[in-house]
Amino acid sequence: MEDIDSTHIVFPNHIRVLYPLDGSLCMEKKNRWFHVDNIFEKNTEIVRNLLATFELRNRDSVRTIEDVAHMVTLARYRKQLNDKSAAEASQVSESEEKSLLNELLSEEVARLEKDLESSKANLQYEQQRSMSMDIDLKKLKGQSKRIRFDMADLPYPGNMKELLKYYSKLFEDRIIVHDEAYDRAEDFTETRHLDKAWQMLKALAVDLYDMKFELGQVNEADFANMTNFELSMTEGKETKKNSSLMKLRELHYNGKMYDITPHLKWGTKGQKLIRIYFSFILDERKILIGWAGGHMDNSSTRKLK
Repeated sequence: MEDIDSTHIVFPNHIRVLYPLDGSLCMEKKNRWFHVDNIFEKNTEIVRNLLATFELRNRDSVRTIEDVAHMVTLARYRKQLNDKSAAEASQVSESEEKSLLNELLSEEVARLEKDLESSKANLQYEQQRSMSMDIDLKKLKGQSKRIRFDMADLPYPGNMKELLKYYSKLFEDRIIVHDEAYDRAEDFTETRHLDKAWQMLKALAVDLYDMKFELGQVNEADFANMTNFELSMTEGKETKKNSSLMKLRELHYNGKMYDITPHLKWGTKGQKLIRIYFSFILDERKILIGWAGGHMDNSSTRKLK
């Protein structure tokens, strides 16, 4: 040890990375120590950055991460050769060295694959958490807006079209009113029962929305018990057999076709009758209103014409 420069002394089972400062020779105080048993567990990027940042030109210096892997392989191999002399252990054949290096790389690949799976799981969790936070934020914004509407002294809508506009703004985080619904609403001239339409739209945007997107299940009987309005998710047999009638219940929105067969019902005759037809936009978590006003043609109304 007396004849060895302190700059080149390395403790057993350790790797010492030396690098120059401002182009000078390697300096004893400018180095990093790594133990062969954990160099690839925590310090791979540190070693890689050191090797990439500083050009090592000394004789037998380490220049790449592969050189480090090579040195670790030899160190592990020598530890296993307890029954051999130091001279024998230093003369590792090329095939033995490649075999050991391949074993080391296989272990590293397995570790990286495990880390990758863990990272994917963490990423999926964070994505789901982000989506949940986004939904919660939209809920809070919607609640805040509805509170502001309740506090404001707004005029009561005078017809069905204005009522739809009002609710599309009040519940913009929950419902979408299609242009065709506005067009159909203009044909609905009955204004004596707009209070019922008001209550039906609120039941749609609050009770039905929560059943579908919060509880995940729509029950017609439960809805009727909560709101005193009838909910029908389908049509009668005769109407479903008539392709032209079912065609009326097809609505195109954002390049997709939606079935607005589901509807809310109040009343049964003449002017004392309101229907609101809708569909669910699952990917947007919203309710699409496609018709609001009188009765959409079905097998019974066709017979009366």
